[in-house]
Amino acid sequence: MKFPRLYTKLFCEPTMLEDSAFAGFANVLLGHMRGEIHTPVPELKSPKKGAIAGLRADDGESDMRTERVLRQSGNVAIITIDGAIDRHLSMMDMLCYGGCDLVDIDRALDIAANDPSVASILLEFRSPGGSVTGVPETAAKVAAISRRKDKRIVAFSDSRCCSAAYYIASQADEIFATRSAYIGSIGVYCAMLDASGWYEEQGLKMNFFKSGDLKGAGLDFKPLTAEEAAMFQSRVTSLGKMFRSAVTAKRPQVSKGTMQGQSFYGFAPGDDDALSVGLLDARVESLAEVLAQLR
Repeated sequence: MKFPRLYTKLFCEPTMLEDSAFAGFANVLLGHMRGEIHTPVPELKSPKKGAIAGLRADDGESDMRTERVLRQSGNVAIITIDGAIDRHLSMMDMLCYGGCDLVDIDRALDIAANDPSVASILLEFRSPGGSVTGVPETAAKVAAISRRKDKRIVAFSDSRCCSAAYYIASQADEIFATRSAYIGSIGVYCAMLDASGWYEEQGLKMNFFKSGDLKGAGLDFKPLTAEEAAMFQSRVTSLGKMFRSAVTAKRPQVSKGTMQGQSFYGFAPGDDDALSVGLLDARVESLAEVLAQLR
């Protein structure tokens, strides 16, 4: 099997990913696994010296990766969270999914938070969400910056800020989005692939020996038992509760009914748009408008 790590992320673990994005990511991954898609890994270019305060010329790939997500405009540091979110991604992982590594985002947050020339941090989201791994920690880092008196941190999206992305964005001081941005998808799910029928069709039978009643839960050559299914549902339920608690801690106006996995467009004022249900603080026309306010 090729790309076992990504396969595990999509088909074996709880996910904070906007629903419509899952099928697209799965198709790309399965295309790679079948050898139908081949993505070359481009060479990383060295960052320009002094382009971002806090980057060190001798820091190798870390500097290169951080410069992909961090730039500065006047006294505003802009951190871009683009693509599927995960932690400890390889360059192939990022190219396969257009992904965003939270290790890079955390480093960018630390650089911006400790730079005296930065008065405000703007998180620019273009993400459907992604893995659970690392999201609560990055969200906590954003919340910690929000509690500081010397820094302002805001979130913005002109495309998509869903699920894991919204988890992180919800901890900022304010959230801005354009009318056509897609916001929300507060929830968690776990897609477990049951390929036991395929194995049977191929005339394959797996001999499986285990120690522990729940060992091997989720392996694709066998259906889930009721006990295994209950274990995975319990994990998803707990993660969903944690997600909702994080949102309401910063945004108590968001109702439980708004946090059932659905997403909302910015749109004009109405009863069912992201601003009306409390997911946003204001609609804007562009990133430039937010930058002008921050400056």
